[in-house]
Amino acid sequence: MSRKWTQAQKAAIEAVEGSTLVSAAAGSGKTAVLTERCVRLVCDGPRRCNATDLLVVTFTEAAAAEMKTRIAGAIRERVEKSDADDHVRLQATLIEQAHISTIHSFCLWLIRRHFHTLGLDPSFRLMDADEASLLKWETVDRLFKDRYDAAEADFVSLVEAYDDLKDEVLMGRVLQVHNLLESVPDPDEWRQRVKAELADAAAKPLKDSAIGAEIRRIIDEQLQLARQTAIDAHAAFQDDKDLKPTCDALEEIGGLITNLIEQHAAGHDHLVEATSQLKYPRKPALKSTHPMAEEVAEKWARISDLVKKLPEAAYASEQRLRSDAAIVSEIGEKLLDLAASFEKAYDEAKKRIDALDFADLERLALKLLRQGQGAGAGPSAAARECHQRFRHVLVDEFQDVNPIQDAILRLVSRDCLDEGESNLFCVGDVKQSIYRFRLADPEQFLRRRESLEGNPKRGRVIHLRENFRSRAALLEAINAVFDRVMRKAAAEIEYDESHRLVAGLKYPPAGADGFAGAPIELALVRAPEGDADDPAASDGDDASANGQEEDPRLESDRRYREARFVARRILQFMGRVPDEEGQVRRRTVAAMGPDGAMTTRPVEFRDMVILLRTARKVAGEYIDVLESAGIPVHADAGGGFFAATEVRDVLSLLRVLDNRFQDLPTAALLRSPLFRAERPEDALASIRLAFPGSPFHEAVESYAREKDDDLARRLRAFLEQLDRWRTLARRRPVADLLRTLYDQTGYLAYCAGLPQASQRR
Repeated sequence: MSRKWTQAQKAAIEAVEGSTLVSAAAGSGKTAVLTERCVRLVCDGPRRCNATDLLVVTFTEAAAAEMKTRIAGAIRERVEKSDADDHVRLQATLIEQAHISTIHSFCLWLIRRHFHTLGLDPSFRLMDADEASLLKWETVDRLFKDRYDAAEADFVSLVEAYDDLKDEVLMGRVLQVHNLLESVPDPDEWRQRVKAELADAAAKPLKDSAIGAEIRRIIDEQLQLARQTAIDAHAAFQDDKDLKPTCDALEEIGGLITNLIEQHAAGHDHLVEATSQLKYPRKPALKSTHPMAEEVAEKWARISDLVKKLPEAAYASEQRLRSDAAIVSEIGEKLLDLAASFEKAYDEAKKRIDALDFADLERLALKLLRQGQGAGAGPSAAARECHQRFRHVLVDEFQDVNPIQDAILRLVSRDCLDEGESNLFCVGDVKQSIYRFRLADPEQFLRRRESLEGNPKRGRVIHLRENFRSRAALLEAINAVFDRVMRKAAAEIEYDESHRLVAGLKYPPAGADGFAGAPIELALVRAPEGDADDPAASDGDDASANGQEEDPRLESDRRYREARFVARRILQFMGRVPDEEGQVRRRTVAAMGPDGAMTTRPVEFRDMVILLRTARKVAGEYIDVLESAGIPVHADAGGGFFAATEVRDVLSLLRVLDNRFQDLPTAALLRSPLFRAERPEDALASIRLAFPGSPFHEAVESYAREKDDDLARRLRAFLEQLDRWRTLARRRPVADLLRTLYDQTGYLAYCAGLPQASQRR
């Protein structure tokens, strides 16, 4: 059955002229839209192309595989129709060769295609994230030792500036700077610009330097937000006569904030003087039984935090700020220079082993695609070759790209050209940007949106707002929360009509057993007497506020009680125990039938999910409680199947059997129960200290060959066992090899003693 598309979805699918940015809200069917667009580009219309003319970039390998499967399936459906022509039939074959991948996979393909241009050995290998991290730490550790030995003045003064921190912390700062520089298109230009801005902050008046202007902007935005919050609160409370004292106090606060804004506009030191004399009014008394008592307390606390907790710069004179900036400028310049030295040493370390890391893929791809630097940079011959090869460039999860990835995508598409029609199609939702820790920059999405909205001739922005996953009542609750928290000053976006979620599905009547009530339920699990989080027990003064460690037994007990409540709630939904009304009834949920129509069916265990803030630490307790209640459960708390300890151990063994010249798998194997060392960390340290200049896999063999202690004897026996398994791996199928490994190591018995043993096996 053909799918019925909304008007906005249809516009995104059929857009063909210029750049297109699709701002797709959660549950809006963006993957289906992207799939259908790809299918139509290769199957329909007079301008249809081959599947190999598409470049589709996704954020994960799993998403790329799913996208290719979906597109291939949709094309096969076209082929099965009697009216499919030869071109459509050809696409069913070509789709397997289409470039549907992550941006790193595309960069790797590009680099291997042009390795000679970059001067690379064609046999280079790609390090995984763990191996790259290990090499970085080895390199920065070696760099610090060399600088200490040379007693280099700048390095010594930098270390003295961080004298209250361990060397490992300063090494971490160096790596942070290095990782940041890997995400920007022009690292040298960025370094020089930052050095200049730091110097200006010390030399120029606050209002004339870029850093000073940013400090003033942050302070002003917080004050403006505080004033607007006070105005909104006054408007919400003014019709209640019991809240007149509160409204009077809010008016007084509004006047104080207005004065701070005016003083700030007159000059930074005027603001400092005003904050030093600020007399904040006390919160008027209000009975706790008043229906708006909680809302009044919440808004009062919010306004107080905004006014009383301004950035520290608001309380320091301009002279003090510029004096501090001079110190930061000197330290910052030395830190940037040290990061540059690390980058050079790290590049040399990678060259010695003919390896690249993931950041190299982006950096080298950009080097291939770009000709020139700065404002005069343009597409290279390799980029223009891509313009000819790829008629359409489509990007999923665009909100999670970083600046260097954005530059690559613009260069590989025709979006970088002033003339001609752009062919870049991007899909994303800035509200779902979750990879800032990987230096994703949602500002790329926002800038692109502003650029296209301001220049319709260049392209267009299409908003997909309809949500096809959730009921209208839940979406309205979400909108109500986002209306309050998503402001330009706090969240970089204004939650306007273009962002509001709209229900796209019409659900059937819920009936007596359905979920038709409030979409959000807050359950307060009462704390036992003596719990540090119980206000009655602590007189409002909790342990964390006093800097004390919370009793882990109380924390575990709370989790246990919460898990029991969740388990009982699930059993109520399943009709296994009485609900709050004393009825035993299995609830029903809405589901889409084969014909696309919504219907109802009994709820099942697989319909329910438990989200935890820290699944890695808490999931085990929930699993124990749920399993004891007879509830089937699966927890993805460790990063997925391949991140599980029992899987990683065996994978390390298989990697060493495949290639013995690998440091990280060798270290992981010796640290695992497969080696059976009593104190594996001490064993690893002994090997490294004995042969500090050798790659770790060589150090292991040297220790076994040249030493004569118990560790050396164990290593010799283990290396001989590895040789026997390596021979077996060449002669027997993988399944037989794995069975032999499990039998001879007793690893399955070890796993049987771990928590959640049945799930691990």
